[in-house]
Amino acid sequence: MAIAAASTLPDESDGATPAGSITQAGTVIGTPAYMAPEQATGDSTIDHRADIYSFGCLAYELFAGHPPFQAPTKPQLIAAHIATTPRPVTDVRPDVPPSVADLIARCLAKAPDGRPANARDLSATLDAVTSPDITTRQPTQQGTLRRPSKARVWIAIAALSTVIAAGWYVATRSAHANAPIAVAVLPFGNIGADSTMSIVADGLGDEVASALARVPGILIKSRTGARAYRGQLAPDVTEAGARLKADYLVTAVVREERGRWILSADLERAVDATSLWANAFVIDPNEQGAVVDSLAGDLTAALRRIFPRAVGVAPVRLARQRTSSSEAFRLYVAAQEKLARRGQSVKESVDLFRRAVREDSLFAPAYSGLSIALALTPSFHPVQPSLLHDELVQAANRALALDSTQALAHLALGVSLWGAYDWTGAEKEIATAVRLDPRNVEARVQYARLFAMSARPADALRQIRVARALDPASALVLSHMAHAYLLSGQTDSAFAEARRAFETDSNNITTLIHGAAVYMAMHRPKEAHALVMRMQPTVTTMGYQLAISGDVAGARQFVERLDSRPPLWGDETKRALTYLGLGDTANALAGLERATAARELWPMMAAVTGATYDPIRRSARFRVLLDSVGLGRFAPAIVGR
Repeated sequence: MAIAAASTLPDESDGATPAGSITQAGTVIGTPAYMAPEQATGDSTIDHRADIYSFGCLAYELFAGHPPFQAPTKPQLIAAHIATTPRPVTDVRPDVPPSVADLIARCLAKAPDGRPANARDLSATLDAVTSPDITTRQPTQQGTLRRPSKARVWIAIAALSTVIAAGWYVATRSAHANAPIAVAVLPFGNIGADSTMSIVADGLGDEVASALARVPGILIKSRTGARAYRGQLAPDVTEAGARLKADYLVTAVVREERGRWILSADLERAVDATSLWANAFVIDPNEQGAVVDSLAGDLTAALRRIFPRAVGVAPVRLARQRTSSSEAFRLYVAAQEKLARRGQSVKESVDLFRRAVREDSLFAPAYSGLSIALALTPSFHPVQPSLLHDELVQAANRALALDSTQALAHLALGVSLWGAYDWTGAEKEIATAVRLDPRNVEARVQYARLFAMSARPADALRQIRVARALDPASALVLSHMAHAYLLSGQTDSAFAEARRAFETDSNNITTLIHGAAVYMAMHRPKEAHALVMRMQPTVTTMGYQLAISGDVAGARQFVERLDSRPPLWGDETKRALTYLGLGDTANALAGLERATAARELWPMMAAVTGATYDPIRRSARFRVLLDSVGLGRFAPAIVGR
């Protein structure tokens, strides 16, 4: 329902690629059937009253059965919005209440000043319209009173509901004209069948989200939650907006044609799926690194036209924050996407980041990405952190030397210090990452994990609440919030978050782990066991959770499998935790001592303040272990539970 404009929006690229480096195939300026006159004329002072006009069009259509203007061509339709007064709705539906007809007419005023100013102006009329005398009786042309048909009453109710919804939306937006604009960027669809292209297409969406996140006044929502729409070429924008808690959605599809990318992007309002902007970009192979800046620049310009008081100007990106190498960019985007998928893909992301920095040795984000991928590798692969330490530190330091604002490099350094049991140093680095990028969900989650491990559940809860506000549809974040609530003794809240996490992604491994823990805290072992049985045998806590859910045989088989294969880093922690679940405290303590000697990350696998360590909490050997892993200063809080 949107049309192509004769020219693109003014160049407001915020330091992005110079105009002309990416071919723009056309720009969409609105939805013609519901477009306010000022939108059609490109007025730079558009505000929330354009929404009032659009809702007036929709209310008119609900009564009349068609929008206020109809025309055979889109240009004629736009011209009608600009210059033609619509027929009164009562010409089509004589039984429409006069006050409703007047309200619709005022909403359709050509000049914004002639429309209701805000939701309060609408409310007074709506209150009168919904009074019994009006909703049960209507005047006829003869001046008598008669009861309208049930169908017409329901039409009126539907129209009034629409206007009420409009009033709420306009009131919310106008009352916070300077508030950040909540935007979610969905993974870009890939029209072709090339799986490599799919990985790049998915990653492009996240890169655009990163670029938009730098713009003051734009709040990127649910970057992890948006991944649920991966592979969808035509997602339900309204449903996605509600789920991701975003008012505006960015979608795009990419296809490859004769060695070039054709990228078609769209910005839609979630509440009614109205297209506010769209553009097509033709990208040559040597320009792939510029597409993110070009697309983000155009999107920012579009949002600034709609919300001139809210959207600011992003700081200019340094040369080392981007790459001119198309191959380095492709490898970097693919690496970011692999890292976001977690699991076995983390190891693949490391290789891709390595190749990216070989292609461009001055590309700071690629070094930063390599460092955090290396830092997270031991969480998904049985690799001792010390084996990755030197390369990790080198990559992080190189990233910071090129660009001191690289938050993920500090986060990687912080996570790497876990392997040395240096929690003070880790906290300092992660705090720096959060300060540099307060909206970085990864940093908030790892900060919460650090607090949970070090007997500070209230601090963990504060960090994960910020992460949840930024990414409310992330099963990972919701699961960590359930865990934080559980450690704080708020079992009901923990269950509520665990349930939301399961509804969001029932296969997420963190959701299964923390969900099982919540069920056990609620004395529901059968439900806990059902979740444990869905875990992969590589999960560190699986043997423990099998044991405490009543599956003693399964827990013993878990240990037997460990004993029957060559030892791997992390096995001692798995054994120790399983023995804790089985009530064998002697073997559990011996296993933890061996795990400590091997520098395994057992304090991060199960919070030391949680129920896992209750059987040995008052043991002198456990206190020695706490000193050995640098947690002695938290011993009173840990042992004194």
